[in-house]
Amino acid sequence: MEIEEIENIEKKNVNNVMFFFYFLNNNEDSDDNLYFFTKDKYNLKNPNIISKEELFNQISLGKKKCIEKKSKLVSILIHNNYSDPLEFIKTNDSFVHETNGLTDITFNKTHKEFLKLNSIHVVFKVNDVNSNNNTKKNLKYNRRTRKNI
Repeated sequence: MEIEEIENIEKKNVNNVMFFFYFLNNNEDSDDNLYFFTKDKYNLKNPNIISKEELFNQISLGKKKCIEKKSKLVSILIHNNYSDPLEFIKTNDSFVHETNGLTDITFNKTHKEFLKLNSIHVVFKVNDVNSNNNTKKNLKYNRRTRKNI
């Protein structure tokens, strides 16, 4: 492809994104913190926009499908590369940003070469059942004193 051809390529709407689900161990003693990983392709109902309801449903489905243990949502990262292919090499722009999931996510139009890079990364922390022994139990003791015989 010639440089003039690359510059004349127009940006396209984002119609699908990849969801990546990462499940991290809660155990700090372990060197291997990645417990489980999976990905799903999702077709957007509206081009360039994923509503907070769609996001919530995809996160719930991904969590249920992937793991049976209790886990806590840690982070939602959005990757949207909207730069020109020639400028991508020259710039140090970060195309990843964090969101809280309480608002709709809007993707910028993307060049055809970068369409597959648009993704949402969801990070969970898995609670280990054995490490939750911190609950206090109130034990009632018999307060009667023993009689010496």
